[in-house]
Amino acid sequence: MAFEPFDRAALGWNRMEPYKPRAFRFIELCRFGKWQMKLYAIACLGEFPRTELLAAAKKIAAIELVKFEPNDFYLGFIGVHDGRNAAFIFVDFWGNENELFHRVFLSRGDKFLIFLPRAIRPRPSACGIWRCNHWSAQPGSNMCC
Repeated sequence: MAFEPFDRAALGWNRMEPYKPRAFRFIELCRFGKWQMKLYAIACLGEFPRTELLAAAKKIAAIELVKFEPNDFYLGFIGVHDGRNAAFIFVDFWGNENELFHRVFLSRGDKFLIFLPRAIRPRPSACGIWRCNHWSAQPGSNMCC
């Protein structure tokens, strides 16, 4: 039996609902010191995510960005996903010429404004995307690690 850290049925996760298009949009360009971050959002219900969720995303981004060594770009994006049973915030930025640093925060159930970092390691993860012609991948496909 798998360990469940929360009650799926109480959160309404025990049922599948038919797909409904979600509102996805650019919200605004945010500036935090030298940083320029584009804020995007997806909303499960309605045209826009909740205002307090957007405010939480900006606050988290401001806190996270000062933790990192300055880089050459000071560019990135913030994503807000206002879902049916959870809310996600991610803060992504470029560094070291070709790495995308990714920080994810999650809030579930009735604690929508208590965001916990979802880190695999103590440091932020980094991703790079390139064209690959290696035998183990489809020639010319994009790869990410």
